[in-house]
Amino acid sequence: MTSAAAIAANQLLAEDSRVAHVRDGVAWQMDFGEFPSLTQREGGRVLGGEACMWSEIVDGDTLHNRVWSRMPAIAERFWSGDESVSVATLYQRLEQGVLHWREKLGIDLLRIPQNLNPPALQPLIEQLEPIKWYSRHIGMQEVKARTSGQTSTTRTRPYDLATKLDRVVDFISPESFAARRVAANVSEGKPIETVLEGWRSQAKALNACVNAEPRLAELQPLSERLAILTDVYEDQAPIDYSLCEPVGEYLLPIAKPILDAALQRIASQFGVTGNVREITKGHINDTFAIDESLLLQRINGEIFDAVAVVENRVEFDKWIHDLVARQVENSEGASHIISAHGEVWRASEYVLARNFDVLPTELCKVAGAAFGTLLARLRPCVERPREVIPGFHNVDAYLQAFDVAPATTDARQWVEFVNSRRDSVTKFDTDEFQVIHGDTKVNNLLFDLDSDQVLKIVDLDTLMWGHPAWDFGDLVRSVITGTEGEAESQRRIRLVVQGFVDAYGPSTDAFQTFSRAPAHMSFMLGVRFLTDHLNGNKYFKVSRDGENLERAVEQLKLCQNLEEAADSIAMFMAEASKESG
Repeated sequence: MTSAAAIAANQLLAEDSRVAHVRDGVAWQMDFGEFPSLTQREGGRVLGGEACMWSEIVDGDTLHNRVWSRMPAIAERFWSGDESVSVATLYQRLEQGVLHWREKLGIDLLRIPQNLNPPALQPLIEQLEPIKWYSRHIGMQEVKARTSGQTSTTRTRPYDLATKLDRVVDFISPESFAARRVAANVSEGKPIETVLEGWRSQAKALNACVNAEPRLAELQPLSERLAILTDVYEDQAPIDYSLCEPVGEYLLPIAKPILDAALQRIASQFGVTGNVREITKGHINDTFAIDESLLLQRINGEIFDAVAVVENRVEFDKWIHDLVARQVENSEGASHIISAHGEVWRASEYVLARNFDVLPTELCKVAGAAFGTLLARLRPCVERPREVIPGFHNVDAYLQAFDVAPATTDARQWVEFVNSRRDSVTKFDTDEFQVIHGDTKVNNLLFDLDSDQVLKIVDLDTLMWGHPAWDFGDLVRSVITGTEGEAESQRRIRLVVQGFVDAYGPSTDAFQTFSRAPAHMSFMLGVRFLTDHLNGNKYFKVSRDGENLERAVEQLKLCQNLEEAADSIAMFMAEASKESG
């Protein structure tokens, strides 16, 4: 491979839904990868090729399954060299190769013992694959720990030399030929009713099979998922991409093609079909790129009043339409559709851009100007937005919820911190309220690929009636999150203030109000996260125990730093106002 080809291959791997559970690990490998340019070798100097088979979870009964499911493809590549080999028909040839070697070697390849493969469950078992990468060897918990930066853990590996390899996962092929055939039919619009009948029948038959063979009980959630996918395909159940995630040591690879087909039906109502790519980073709503031209979103009804979100956007689009991603109307000219399951879907243009969680310092001033411009545009609006989240940014309501949350010993220090500052919570003059963004984090800015220009501001779901200092405070807070050193934080704050004041231009008497807002916003977020921790991690973004407490600590420490920085922020604002005239 050339360097470019190796990098492209890794990128394709990172986008493969079957290894989504270790996507961070793939990215980690890519970060450390080196692809040196090699001189072209003269023909005849390469003696041969080697195909290694790692044997941590292989025994005599499963050896041939592992080797001969892959060896024909590897042998074809070794034999063909640089000659063109059709990738499109690879799996067809691979299946034929397996049949050939089964006869040639006199070995029953890809065989699952009959007691683990009853005919009634064949529609399920033929769709299964084992999880990929090192997930089986070291366990999913360990994989997640390592890819999140925990290099040393005490988790016990699920396998050792004495572990019996006598489950369905030990015998199924590394890749499901049946799933690929069904996926091809779905992609080509061919009927799959016969397959769907089998998916329904296996779910009805599972209990009887489990009674006869208890080892099949671990397939229960996979059986349920396959039945749900049948309903999704026939539009009798909502689209749920969590169905693509591993179940124990199993994957259901047909899930993504079925879900993609259902999603494409939604996208077609907005005039676009094509490849589906799920966007998980930073989104509360379920977000998908369709053919890299349309951004399709299902508004999270558990968080937002979905109809209020779309109505607010339509109402205020005339003020900010050139600053935000263009909305795409459906075939009936509406800004959204409501599915048969009551879900609200909307679409906008897909913007190819740079996006940052930690903003480069040189872009801080541009970020301040972008949000300052947005607030300046919204300032004349007298129409109040509909409320999308009850009590959003209401610090008094957050403190009331905090007061009735049960106490925990691990959070005592931070409970005391909140109580020590609650009486000094900043009060904002309601006469100065206007329409604001409500969530001015730096990752809601899309930057041009080749310049420092902000292309679009996104995630306007929280448009609300509030004080503009809240948006300013949220922006300053997010600009210094993830940076190190007081000097660098001061520099970043100065730059973002300069950009904001140039565009929005607060008057002299507003300096003190705006300068206290960053600490206020961090305090408010800290109270929210701490309360959710005390209540048992109910916040929707939590993926593990203790995460809310970590978030709360981060924000409350930031609050303390921003309290100390308030005078500097006021000074920066005064300087910026004087310079801008």
